Amino acid sequence: PVEGQRLGSGRKGGFMSLNLQPPLTRDSAETESAEPPQCFVCGGSNYRYLFAKGGRNFWRCLHCGSERIWPLPTHEELANYYEQSYQAGMYEAFADAKEMKRLTAVARYRQVAPFCRAGEWLDVGCSTGAFVAEAQRLGTQCQGVELSATAATQARARDLQVTCGTLADLPNEANFDTIT
Repeated sequence: PVEGQRLGSGRKGGFMSLNLQPPLTRDSAETESAEPPQCFVCGGSNYRYLFAKGGRNFWRCLHCGSERIWPLPTHEELANYYEQSYQAGMYEAFADAKEMKRLTAVARYRQVAPFCRAGEWLDVGCSTGAFVAEAQRLGTQCQGVELSATAATQARARDLQVTCGTLADLPNEANFDTIT
């Protein structure tokens, strides 16, 4: 963030606001074969098809080189994927690796903290809350948002403030100085 900039939900005050609508998922009516819309990074509209994996097409923006999948999964597809992954999939083992996650969170905090403003932080896609917990332990006010109900429940069982859902599910008055 730029000095003096406050990241927030756009619902009250601040210099920079987040556009929480629409969610980063596709409408089920969108065609499967269309190229992606404008690049989220640079606004470019020229892409090169890379490959398909798991029913998704991977594309590279020819202007900035960022990569993305298109079509985006629906909200329901994402929620089902993460829920299944935390219950009996690849994230189940990841969630159980508590010390590895704690050490990763400490390293991540040390990397980003020098570039972030003091104040309220939000960790998007916080999983079971390892980063939220470490940020709090290191003196930063931090909360999270997580799509998986299983992961969010595990985080809240540790007395962490975690909202289950997307950015749009945060309270209207939510404002954050840093979003990770």
